[in-house]
Amino acid sequence: MVLIDPAQFSKAYQGLTQGGNTTNSPSICIFVSLDVDALCSVRILGDMLKRDRTPFVMKPVRGYEDLYLAATEHIQNHDFILFVFLNCGGVVDLNTLLGLNSKKNSKKQIYTFVIDSHTPQNLSNIFSKNIFVFDDGSLDLDDIPGQLREQIQQHFQTIQDQQENDDDDDDDDEST
Repeated sequence: MVLIDPAQFSKAYQGLTQGGNTTNSPSICIFVSLDVDALCSVRILGDMLKRDRTPFVMKPVRGYEDLYLAATEHIQNHDFILFVFLNCGGVVDLNTLLGLNSKKNSKKQIYTFVIDSHTPQNLSNIFSKNIFVFDDGSLDLDDIPGQLREQIQQHFQTIQDQQENDDDDDDDDEST
């Protein structure tokens, strides 16, 4: 589970900039929703990344179709990818939408940072190993009793394993 609380924001930003400076071409791709909060946020984040000399590209998205098309294009052209979703992507299962865990993308390193004020947050994103969800303090998993929290996490792991097996079966069907 990768849920980033406010005390860890600076450490997460350091990880983002260090990962973003691994290649000459921009490996950070920022998807920004077309609302006021997201546009202000991308201006601030963009200025911070420029100050730290971290290359990035910014792609405005109107909806999930735009998001899917832009993300899959970026995935095809890069092997190491850092996605940042500003005020988008939090309410859908990004692994499923973008095929992040598919066999086709298994050799790629894809890390996703979600900063989204929309609720409810998709639990698949919160329990994913490659998706980092920023929490402003409003999501409190401690309110969920420990045993129930573990059951939820096991349930989503089972679902994710089944989806990976289904993807493998689909890939095998396509190759024959």
